[in-house]
Amino acid sequence: MKSNLHCFLFLVCFSLFTSSVNAQLKSPFAKGRSVAQDVEKILDDYPNRFSSFTGEKIAENPQSVEYACTFLPEGAEESVITRYSAGGKRTVVAWRATMLTTENFSEASKKFRQLYSALNNKKISIRLNPYNLKNEGTYEQPTEEKDFYSVIFKLDPNDDRYGHLRVEVSLQAVMMEWRISVIVYERDRADNERGDIKAD
Repeated sequence: MKSNLHCFLFLVCFSLFTSSVNAQLKSPFAKGRSVAQDVEKILDDYPNRFSSFTGEKIAENPQSVEYACTFLPEGAEESVITRYSAGGKRTVVAWRATMLTTENFSEASKKFRQLYSALNNKKISIRLNPYNLKNEGTYEQPTEEKDFYSVIFKLDPNDDRYGHLRVEVSLQAVMMEWRISVIVYERDRADNERGDIKAD
């Protein structure tokens, strides 16, 4: 009887030990969400004007209001939603996540490349409609001589509902640091036009 009880206790302890070891071995390799999945989540809420993720007001300007975003992408430092006044028409919205702020250009350049690779030609969906993120231009390897780089993606296939949406990865010099961001916004102008964002 005692030997059966000892045997049972040994098996329980052994099972607990092996499951603990397996969890420890797997944890360094456990995958979190990808940036493409996070962008998909934001894009999927675009028809709601990002209202599902709009938190408290953090700044107000004459033509825009910034809100904290309640959804923080994997690895992001902050996430913000901006609503722009459109002169009596509907409000134009944008979302930005700061993915890295660093003084190290090499680290910034590497993160910029990683985000580009993570989004380029990735399949996403908005309200169950499948799209690919297509780069509008060509990737340019950043150098310290230039203080701003960006890669802009559009949805493919292009349609009337979401054809004006853009996803952008940017690397920008801000004071003595480099800031890498992922941005989702509405763009109704032709690519070669300049000026303020215009509402539909």
